[in-house]
Amino acid sequence: MPYLLQRLHILCKAQLHHRLDQLEDPELLLKQGVRELHEQVRRFRVAAVEALAWEKRLGAQREDIGKRIRQWQVRAEQALRQNDDELARQALARRLELERSIEEIAADLAKARRTSERLRSQLEELEQRWRRACQEQARLAARRRLAVARRALHATQLELAEDGSVDLPYAMERMIAQVEELEARAEALAALDSGEDSLESRLDGQAEHSRVEEELAALKRRLADADCA
Repeated sequence: MPYLLQRLHILCKAQLHHRLDQLEDPELLLKQGVRELHEQVRRFRVAAVEALAWEKRLGAQREDIGKRIRQWQVRAEQALRQNDDELARQALARRLELERSIEEIAADLAKARRTSERLRSQLEELEQRWRRACQEQARLAARRRLAVARRALHATQLELAEDGSVDLPYAMERMIAQVEELEARAEALAALDSGEDSLESRLDGQAEHSRVEEELAALKRRLADADCA
């Protein structure tokens, strides 16, 4: 019993995969793949923009803190000139606190730059892949449409050959041969008619000549009879 269930399971899987293969449209799948790749490009672009913005904010903070460090250094020097050691200590303590902050910001800024550069590099690579995929999609779609058209044309030719339809080139050749035969017959009949007319003309001419000769002989006899009288 378990063996039969296993075979039934395998058969159902095979039938399901067969149906799915029939439902799958490669062109639609390719379009979906290109669409998903474009979505990845969009997400990477957003991440790269955010990383660059964070890098700029950290850079601005470091510049601001650096400016404040210099200001506290000046205040400490001014306090010493005025013999105010306590104020100088407070200014130097504030300067040291800001220096520790700027070191942390510098570390964060270095990380942000590395992240931003990595994202920009990945974004460029992903955009190149997306452009190549778009070009390949257009090329394969054109090849697929051409192949489908050729297959349809071939199938139509096979149907015409199988269902006994008229062979147009053969019918045209037969028509030309028949026309040429009819033209040849017409020319032969015209030549024959021309020969018969010539023969009739000659026969009529001979008959006319015989009558003329008879009339001439009769006239000669009458003249001879007149002379004798």
